[in-house]
Amino acid sequence: MDDGGSFRYATRMKVLIVDDEGDMRRLIRGILGPAHEVLEASSGREALRLVRREKPRLVLLDVSMPQLDGHAVLSAIRGLDPTVAVVMLTADHRIEAARAALQSGAVSYVTKPFEPEALLAEVARASAAPAFHRGSPSPLPWRVAGAEAQ
Repeated sequence: MDDGGSFRYATRMKVLIVDDEGDMRRLIRGILGPAHEVLEASSGREALRLVRREKPRLVLLDVSMPQLDGHAVLSAIRGLDPTVAVVMLTADHRIEAARAALQSGAVSYVTKPFEPEALLAEVARASAAPAFHRGSPSPLPWRVAGAEAQ
């Protein structure tokens, strides 16, 4: 963090936002767009095509999507490229849901609604992890941003 309270990144990175809600993709693009190259996918299948073709460093992945949900997409991403950092996004605040996502290979779990600074912090944290830690059963110490322990 710099003295002004905003996050700075050493290099632009390619970030894929995967959410079936266009408003959510636009919101996240607005938060990340100035600092990163942002790609968008409205479905899990589209996301997997973009992961293959564009090779993003980070994927922000909605859990609840029609046809192919976030857990299935996460599993497929792990098979394509285990070094891609994946942050799960969801409105589900249950700690059990977060634990399942993290055990499946997500590096973080952010609950909606979120504050822009909280999302930026998770993006910075996930992108800072060495590639060899991403995709392992517990790539980083578990972290659930915004989730309440119940």
